[in-house]
Amino acid sequence: CKEETNLYLNSANNYIFSLILGGELKKAEQEIDALQKTTNSLELTIQQKARTFINISDNRLLILSKQNKWLVAYEATKEIEKELVIYDRYLDQPRKTYLYFSFANIHFFSKNFKSVQKFLNKIIKSKDDKEADPSLIALAMIIQLITIIEAQELLLFKNKLATTRKYIKNQAISEWML
Repeated sequence: CKEETNLYLNSANNYIFSLILGGELKKAEQEIDALQKTTNSLELTIQQKARTFINISDNRLLILSKQNKWLVAYEATKEIEKELVIYDRYLDQPRKTYLYFSFANIHFFSKNFKSVQKFLNKIIKSKDDKEADPSLIALAMIIQLITIIEAQELLLFKNKLATTRKYIKNQAISEWML
């Protein structure tokens, strides 16, 4: 039954996420592997496959991040990005935004500042999507400024600062950010 499958997938993902937040990373890895095996034997819709792919991928990246295994996580993002092409059109904007933030975070801590920009730009370009969250786009713009400073691209900084201020002001996100 489709509803039972969705309930199972959601429950399994929530359980894994709670294990990660609770610091039980080894148990979370085991549960991810079990979920992967189970879903491989189920007849899932393409939407369920896409959601499962992104949840498993993001949980694996979260575990690597919590373990400070930035280079391993960086390599994993490259593999995930290749597979993401298959499922991209079946994923809603909030899921993609969350994954792109994960990618940007991992690339930042791996000191791959150019690729951080790539993922932040994907979030920022989603600003016209009706599902896009203006506060997350503003956050991506602010992180982009930090990344520009880290990469020592100071000429670009001035232009991006003006764009970021204008966006935040137009969205009336918060007075303190101006």
